[in-house]
Amino acid sequence: MSEYKNKFLNTDGRIVLEGYMGSGKSSVGRKLSFLLKCEFNDTDNVIENKEGRKISEIFEENGEAYFRNLETELLKKYGDSESKNLILSLGGGTPVREENRPIIKKIGTVVYLRATPETVYERVKRSKTRPLLQCEDPFGRIKEMIAERDGAYTECADIIVDVDNKSISEIADEIIKRMGDK
Repeated sequence: MSEYKNKFLNTDGRIVLEGYMGSGKSSVGRKLSFLLKCEFNDTDNVIENKEGRKISEIFEENGEAYFRNLETELLKKYGDSESKNLILSLGGGTPVREENRPIIKKIGTVVYLRATPETVYERVKRSKTRPLLQCEDPFGRIKEMIAERDGAYTECADIIVDVDNKSISEIADEIIKRMGDK
């Protein structure tokens, strides 16, 4: 554990995880939080708690634009915060909004968890809580959205980790190792 902590303290003390839904941001974030002994927050969970309803309900009742505005306001709070030792998992669409990208980079070291459409589909195909995938061809929608979002994710990223065929522990260890190599 001390080996992890030493590498982590050589950074700004905050890691931001980005990537498409199902790429493992929340699971990897929780693992990193445990290994590095620091706070973990998931922006989707923070918004759900603040709003008192699920993301799917926010989309249905107020629309995607309303939700994206909530994300931007939350990011600004994290960007202005001086708290250290934080792992922050972003919603999959957060970096797509251009105004969010500089705020995301200000928050901390940005790690893009990159997954293929096939991996994402296998992980989320049974989920009924993903509003953007409630369509006739979810796999086609995943392919399309990953292609659309990859540029935004890459632009924000300090580190890119390919997550296909890796366990949560392997991904977390790779992030910690690569942060130590920065």
